[in-house]
Amino acid sequence: MQNQIEQTLNSREVSEMIEKKHKDLIRDIKRYIKQMNEVNEKYSIERKIAPNEFFQNSEYKDSIGRTLPCYNITKKG
Repeated sequence: MQNQIEQTLNSREVSEMIEKKHKDLIRDIKRYIKQMNEVNEKYSIERKIAPNEFFQNSEYKDSIGRTLPCYNITKKG
C-alpha cells in the first residue's frame, strides 16, 4: 500500500493569496479550530471533526531569526 502525502499550503502563502495579514489569518484559523472542538464536545456524533485534517501546526523563522507559528493548510482547509 502506497503512503499518500497530503499537499498543503503554508498559512503565509495563503495570507498573501487572499491579501490578508498573516496574524489575522492565524487568529481566524484558531477561531475555526475552537469552533470545531466546540461542535465535537456539544454534539455526540459518530464522526468527529478533526481540526488537524484542515490545519496542521507548524512554524517558521522570520527575517530576524525568531521562530513564529504558522499552519499548513490542507485541501479541506
